[in-house]
Amino acid sequence: MGEQRWRGLGPVQTDGLECVVCAASFRRPGSVSEPVGRSDTGSQVFACQGRCLAVARAPGAPDARRLTFWRDNRRDGEFSLPLTEVAALFAASPWAEVAWRLDRKLRAFLTDPECAVSAVWDDHAGYAALVELVGTAGRGEGAGGT
Repeated sequence: MGEQRWRGLGPVQTDGLECVVCAASFRRPGSVSEPVGRSDTGSQVFACQGRCLAVARAPGAPDARRLTFWRDNRRDGEFSLPLTEVAALFAASPWAEVAWRLDRKLRAFLTDPECAVSAVWDDHAGYAALVELVGTAGRGEGAGGT
């Protein structure tokens, strides 16, 4: 069996310096990672030990790390984004600092016409993975914060 190929990663993840799941930096002292495949450029990529490693090694993980949206609630407005990109956009938004439950903040961010995504979704598994990714980051296990 060949190595998994990861597409849609950020440039630092593609270079193997951040987790492919939660985007935690491996340049921090004490960070521990394991290889999980190759980026589309051929570089070896890594995941944090623990939950991220289990997610990264799940069948189909490299292809299942995107979330599909519909702009203006229309099928002809369909687009998809890598979960890590959505998590980073959320972390940089004012919604990340609102004193609400994570699920409520994410839903508000994703549908806010003033924010980068401003769309609806029907991908429950993808949304659950996004909540997990952002929640992991908010507990200090990755990048992003809540």
